Amino acid sequence: MKKHCINCGIELDKDEEFCHKCGHAVKGKRHFLSSPKMIAVLAVTILLAGCLGVLKITGAFEEKGNQQDRSIAVSQANAFEMKDSALEQEYIIPVKFFTDKDAAVSCTETLKTKGYLRFGLATEEVNGQTGSMVYLRGYQNEAEAQKDLAAIRAMGYPEAEIIKN
Repeated sequence: MKKHCINCGIELDKDEEFCHKCGHAVKGKRHFLSSPKMIAVLAVTILLAGCLGVLKITGAFEEKGNQQDRSIAVSQANAFEMKDSALEQEYIIPVKFFTDKDAAVSCTETLKTKGYLRFGLATEEVNGQTGSMVYLRGYQNEAEAQKDLAAIRAMGYPEAEIIKN
């Protein structure tokens, strides 16, 4: 590829730094990665990506359950589709029955923000209506369930109760 002066258009040798006709400075094209600033930006980006990868692998971004309540985090899919096997826990708390699934999902989101991570959402029929029942589950003893029941009722779910499975 031939090089031309951008000022006068004369053909130049590829090694010329100034046009031999008009004296205009001729700048050679540099690859954008050859810039010291760009190399520094790339190095910092790679370093940060590596650090974030290590943190992700070690679980630093995982949501932790309420240690006092021995809560365990459940996946979003598991939380929204509670199967019969989830009812094998000794005690459960049916929080509220919703005919509107969006309202039930909103309830589970509220429970998550309050630190209740052992919840489930099951489709049920109550009094001839099909809807979604929000449960808290995984209680090994009644005292543990009773503590959460009082807090759930205080959150505005007075119909919540404890069921021994």
